[in-house]
Amino acid sequence: MTRFDWTASWRATCAAALIASLQGCGGDGSTTDVSAPAPPPPVAGATPMTPVSVNVLPGPAALNDAPPRAPQLENTGIWQAAPILISGASAYRKGEFLYQDFLYDDRGATTNGAAGTSGLGRSGRYNYPTDVATYYENLADIVEVRLKTTDTATAFRVTYNSMSNSNLVGTTIALGGAAGVLRTVPFGANTVMPADVFITVHGTTAVATDAATGATLGTVAATVDSERRQMEVRLPFTMYDPRGNTAVRVGAAVGLWSGAGYNIPQAAATFTTPGGAGTNVTNPSAFFNVAYRYNEPNPAGVFKIWRDGEQGTALAANVTVNGTTTHDISPFAAVVDFAKLAGGADDDLVGQPMGPAASGFINRIVSSRFEVVQGVANPAAADITIHKPFGCTATSVWSADGLTSCAPSFAGRLQPYSLYIPVKAPPATGYGIITDLHGGGDNYNRNSVTAERSIALAEVGTGSLMFISQGRGGRYYWGGQAGTDIWEVMADIKRNYKVDADKIVAGGISQGGNGVWKMALSFPDVFAAAIPHVPCPSGGTRYNGSNAPGGEGTFAFPMIDSLRNLPIIVSAGENDTTCAWNGAMGNMAIRDKLDSLGYEYEYWSFPGMGHQFAMQPCNGISAKPCAYSFQGDFLENLGPLKRVVNPPRVTLALSDALNEPMFGFEGDHAYWVSGVKISDVSKINAKVDVKSWGFGLNDPIAADTEKTVRSDFAVGQVISYQTYNRWVKKLAAAVSTAVRNEVDVTATNVSQVVIDGVRAKLSCSAKINLTTDSATRVLIHGCLKGDASLNDVVDCADISIARGLSGVRRGSATYNTRVDMNDDGVIDGSDVEAMKPLLAAGTSCT
Repeated sequence: MTRFDWTASWRATCAAALIASLQGCGGDGSTTDVSAPAPPPPVAGATPMTPVSVNVLPGPAALNDAPPRAPQLENTGIWQAAPILISGASAYRKGEFLYQDFLYDDRGATTNGAAGTSGLGRSGRYNYPTDVATYYENLADIVEVRLKTTDTATAFRVTYNSMSNSNLVGTTIALGGAAGVLRTVPFGANTVMPADVFITVHGTTAVATDAATGATLGTVAATVDSERRQMEVRLPFTMYDPRGNTAVRVGAAVGLWSGAGYNIPQAAATFTTPGGAGTNVTNPSAFFNVAYRYNEPNPAGVFKIWRDGEQGTALAANVTVNGTTTHDISPFAAVVDFAKLAGGADDDLVGQPMGPAASGFINRIVSSRFEVVQGVANPAAADITIHKPFGCTATSVWSADGLTSCAPSFAGRLQPYSLYIPVKAPPATGYGIITDLHGGGDNYNRNSVTAERSIALAEVGTGSLMFISQGRGGRYYWGGQAGTDIWEVMADIKRNYKVDADKIVAGGISQGGNGVWKMALSFPDVFAAAIPHVPCPSGGTRYNGSNAPGGEGTFAFPMIDSLRNLPIIVSAGENDTTCAWNGAMGNMAIRDKLDSLGYEYEYWSFPGMGHQFAMQPCNGISAKPCAYSFQGDFLENLGPLKRVVNPPRVTLALSDALNEPMFGFEGDHAYWVSGVKISDVSKINAKVDVKSWGFGLNDPIAADTEKTVRSDFAVGQVISYQTYNRWVKKLAAAVSTAVRNEVDVTATNVSQVVIDGVRAKLSCSAKINLTTDSATRVLIHGCLKGDASLNDVVDCADISIARGLSGVRRGSATYNTRVDMNDDGVIDGSDVEAMKPLLAAGTSCT
């Protein structure tokens, strides 16, 4: 390792010859100690440079950028109300009645037919025609239905998740009717529901039908906005006038269309005909998706993982009406108060039967920045393959070699996530957030560990909003678009709820535990704690000590150093071969490394247990739900749970494989260290350790590790894993020492480090003690002579600024000491000439 001992100002302004000889003022990578030349004496009367805070927020761009545009959520024409974005809920807003549906719940009836490769665990068994390029496996998926009155008509707008040829989709809206009086939906839909009038739309054609007689009342025009995937139709009051009525039933459902009527699912799909009808449903319903489903989950609180169970059951149930076997969707309806609409009332109906829940589990919709294809990809990218090491980019449908699909299973711009809202009222500072990333093969509504655990954790302390993101599919290990999903969801929560940014916890299970490693190790300053359960030590499963599932760059072990300021509790089975306990990179090795580093941690390991231990429902048998209270106890005992913001020492480990700026996340900054660049990406991993003595604090002393063996994990439950090992390491408070304008930097495979001197309590004259194995450039932000634009390099923009300031003298409001290179008090051509050698090699500024 090469060692240097310089003041920051001289370190940042080394001459061109020194740059050449020391490869950027960081040495040549040899192990020989090199003595730096003494800095030049200060010029009398010179205006000293002072550090400037770095404008870098905790977390990646995907968390901090403005929300991306979502055309489907936009309003045009007569529509003004903001969408609800809570699925299975309605609201009155700005004279409009809105219903927000669930996403990707468009699989129709729960038949005994085969779900097909793109069924992906949904209750319904319908599948789309095999013309994937046209139907997107998603063409009949409702996003939203809204209505309002105009001077002459009732206007409806339906938004779809995917849209190609609008003539291939049929939508029926039912208006009026009485409960229990079933009417046959026209155009061969094989479905009944209450109605006075049906409006059936396909493409730009809309037909109004008298529900009682089946007579056509007339044809009206529909309009289609393909960009926003919206259809609008207006039913004239001359055909049906609901004005003044305070309780009008409204229903809606969507299926596929062919020729003059609905395209009914058959046993097997063809290029133009849907399949999945099975053999247990007579006259299958045409509808893939039904709106106004306020009972998913059902009243007993039991729900399918896609919130489509009630829909699938109703569409599959055979009923006889007028001697014909059909299917009744009357449970799915809104009751609209048209007098309330006319008055322009705003009512989000929170806690009411048609509104969103005030607490407990809800489903939300977030807009993503990515949509490489619409709908459900087929073929979809294989497990783990949608991120950078496999050749996928933010815009690619296929990898560069054309062999790997880069389109995730759920590829659309709108993505679903589940959110638990605590029962307790939020504190003045807001709720915390806990991520609860799902295991492999699960989805946003289900984790392998029961809901009791999620509820118990979310209610710890002052309460936390707990979310599960979809991750674009079942097993993408939070890389590429799946990784972006986590941060976009967290950003959505922060925009819509009051959140205490100092109480965010990284949690997840199995594959989700691997997601915890990726989040916490790349962006430790976002979190107050981490709580992975049976975490996979790398992307993929079945690490055996000699292989690299998911690629070498996905291992957590080399990056564990990033947890210096982040307490963690890990639980794992000692016989786990899925997310391995053994091996040099396994969960046991991670525990050993945490211990040797002297970090604060808890580890719970279960002898004889494999991967699935402690994942069965406990249903309240245990006094502490599911015996997972140890995670909640850990958070409460941190007392109080609070993120570290400005630690005296920062350690950041990097993996080039996990840095995916094209997907909105690059772990090149933490706390007051930023701009960290890997020197040799072929080595994959890098690390920087920076200790500022400006805080006047020594490192905290780690207590001896406490290990206990107990057999009381879940008293009261008949289980095989009562026995566990528990390791605990605590840290004493840091002891004060003399304040020094000095910083120690140790870099491994790092070419650049930028320090925020304001937060690190350092001046531009700080002494930098650098130990490095390669050419490393260390900067205190704002302390680089020539860097007028404060981007930590001298470039043509700075030359332009210096030229524009020619003739400006010290004392002037526009004087800039950073471009007065010789500190003579006047900016002139000599300063411009002095800046030129600091430009990147080969750069010429006109």
